[in-house]
Amino acid sequence: MTGPNDTDKYIKELPRAERLLIAVRKELYEDSWDNLREDLRRVTKQSGRITDGTIKRVEQDLDTIDRLETFEKENGVDLADYIDFEDLYTT
Repeated sequence: MTGPNDTDKYIKELPRAERLLIAVRKELYEDSWDNLREDLRRVTKQSGRITDGTIKRVEQDLDTIDRLETFEKENGVDLADYIDFEDLYTT
C-alpha cells in the first residue's frame, strides 16, 4: 500500500488523458469504473458508425481504466480525491 505522497506522485505522473478519465468517471459516471467501461464498450459495438482509430482509442482507454482501478484497489484510494479538477479543465 502506498501513502498519500506516493499517490500524489502517481497522479502527477499520469498523462492528462488518464487524469481526464478519472475526472469523467467521477463527474459523469457516478464514480463508477464499471459504468464508464460499459459505456465505452457500447461505443465499440456501433458498427459502421465509428472508425478503427476510435475503436483502438477506446480499447486503450479500457486498458487504462483497468490499470487505474487496480491501483485504487491495491492502495485503498480514490484517485479522484487527488485530482485538481480546476487545473485539469483549464489547461
